[in-house]
Amino acid sequence: MTAPRRVRHAILILTSLLYAFSYFQRVAVPGTIFNELQTEFRLSASAVAGLGTAVLYLYGGMQFVIGLLVDRLGAGRMLTAGGLLLTAGSIFFPFALSPFWLFFCRLLVGLGASALYLGLVKEISEIFSESDFPFYLGIALFIGYGGGLLATLPLERLSAAFGWRNALFSAGLAAGLVSILAVAVLDRTGRLVHDSSRPEMRESLVRAFRTPAIWPLAFCGAINFSLYFLLQASIGKKFLEDFVRLGPARAAAFTLGMMVVMMLLAFSWGWVARRLARRRPLIVTATSLTLAAVLLLFLGVCWSRPAGWFLAAYLMLAAGSSMATVFSTAFKEMAPADGAASAVGIGNGTAYLGVALVATLAALIMDAFRSQAAYTERAVLYPPAAYLSVFGFCLLLALVSWLVSWRVRETGPAGGG
Repeated sequence: MTAPRRVRHAILILTSLLYAFSYFQRVAVPGTIFNELQTEFRLSASAVAGLGTAVLYLYGGMQFVIGLLVDRLGAGRMLTAGGLLLTAGSIFFPFALSPFWLFFCRLLVGLGASALYLGLVKEISEIFSESDFPFYLGIALFIGYGGGLLATLPLERLSAAFGWRNALFSAGLAAGLVSILAVAVLDRTGRLVHDSSRPEMRESLVRAFRTPAIWPLAFCGAINFSLYFLLQASIGKKFLEDFVRLGPARAAAFTLGMMVVMMLLAFSWGWVARRLARRRPLIVTATSLTLAAVLLLFLGVCWSRPAGWFLAAYLMLAAGSSMATVFSTAFKEMAPADGAASAVGIGNGTAYLGVALVATLAALIMDAFRSQAAYTERAVLYPPAAYLSVFGFCLLLALVSWLVSWRVRETGPAGGG
């Protein structure tokens, strides 16, 4: 794209903000308002977790299709459609009065969100140079993860002051405003025009699926992100309330800290990836950090450690999962330029399907201990054995991922990939 730098930067900022609202929705529900939803609608832990996993299963499964559509129809069109669907689901969710409508609105959110990350990756790859791709993707993820940050302590405080429905409705209106601005800029710069020279949809996905080197990378990325997201957006705040006995605000501050680390390191890794021109050392570092963090969680429950121990584990888990820039760049480098979104779609799809599966299994493990739980007016408090079982399961996954990461093929310019 030969547009002026300020125009390209405007596109980057607005499309990154769209992704931020997508990330906000994935962290906010059920993570930050888990107890509110469970008590108001009288749901089990697996049902509340299902409000998150329903989005993640749809989001993950759609990545394979969205990758094709982005490569074929263009990033601008998919960003437009995704923004509108995300806005609709976000605005209507706070008005839901039954579990059916909660799930229906969450499916709209998942469908819209599924188009945004791959659209963002493709847009960046087309408006900036190949060598600058990791750097600008790092900036985009820094902005995007800001949405997740707002879904932690700030959302918890707003929900406490004004109610979770009013807080989420305001977020939905803000998402709608950003969607309108993004569509206006994309339209004025010609980014919504269809290019008939783009590859056939089936062709780009088949080429990506037939690249054997993709799968070890996809497996490591899926496990790494799944374990982080389980704590960030599903049970992390609740674990701190149940086991460590932190109040809601302080527990939300821990998950906010995770997002701050993610934001800062996501930007930093984009710069490092551009300078280092190698990917595998960073990927092994990511899986090593995740393995160490989950081991700390497991041992912390075994030894009944204080809050500071778990804060260290949470922040280490965030550091291990902060290399989405590196993983996405490696996926992109494994595919031809016109099939970049399909390759990244495989990585993103397996990651979010992994997140959904791990969150579902964790919720089922917790439900198995429900007879031992303590019931209060505001929450269901699960016993230490429930969390020890969940973290033991996570530890096994982290160990396998760390072993597989040593087999990931180098794709960076300095690695001869």
